[in-house]
Amino acid sequence: MKKDKMNIEKKGIIDLLYETGKQKKKEIYFRIAELIGVPRRKETKVNLSKLNELPIVKDGAIIIIPGKLLGSGTLDKKIIIYANSVSESANKKYKDIKSIKEFCRDVIDYKKAIIIKWNLGVIYGCYKW
Repeated sequence: MKKDKMNIEKKGIIDLLYETGKQKKKEIYFRIAELIGVPRRKETKVNLSKLNELPIVKDGAIIIIPGKLLGSGTLDKKIIIYANSVSESANKKYKDIKSIKEFCRDVIDYKKAIIIKWNLGVIYGCYKW
């Protein structure tokens, strides 16, 4: 029997994103909620080295990863990263990583925000607001 239950923590984050989107009247929160709600096998996983290679990621950017940030490689750019989950090695290598819950609380410049949707080594979308 297949269970359709979503992780309680994941559901809580999605609900928070929808509430924040309604309050702030910004579509970016709804898009992040949609991307976090995908099944685990389709979840975004991004290495620090891949962020360093992307030309769209520049110093001062705000990067949103609706999946897991992995610690493979290094990151030389000075950016703020908001991720749904973070590996221990990524936490050790790069200190300016925040959670999606903090993204809902923080006041940010939406023009600098970029959502990275990455799966199986291919960028499916870099959403710039």
